[in-house]
Amino acid sequence: MIKLLCTNKLKSGPEFEMIKKLHLQIRWPLDILEFQSKKKLPHDITKDETDFFQKNTSDQATLIILDEHGKDIKSIAFANMIQSELDHAQKLCFIIGGANGIAPQIKQKATYSLSFGKATWPHLLCRVMLIEQIYRAQSILNNHPYHREGSL
Repeated sequence: MIKLLCTNKLKSGPEFEMIKKLHLQIRWPLDILEFQSKKKLPHDITKDETDFFQKNTSDQATLIILDEHGKDIKSIAFANMIQSELDHAQKLCFIIGGANGIAPQIKQKATYSLSFGKATWPHLLCRVMLIEQIYRAQSILNNHPYHREGSL
């Protein structure tokens, strides 16, 4: 079981279509829960957002956050991490925060902190990239030719 907690509701557009397409191809149970704040505080992580993340995480799940200061890992290492954690914990919970990041109390609970490189990415693109990496991990673990390692 994989759960993805993220900010902002995604209703349409190219990101929505890509996520929908990839979600249908992922065989692991995958729930996506979205938080939409009613408040617009430009330089603050809202208490409501933090409460949403805390309410929807479980002590039995391995918590993985996406953070600009997290570890940048290759797809094969990501696949192995997912397999190992699903074998052990059987539940994974990924969190993608909004533009203001993730509250420190959530970061402290995380088993892993991952990054998609040194560049800053909009959280909607991070969501697409994370779901693509989950699909890629499934492909790697099933020896499907979707993932190609090496250079041309």
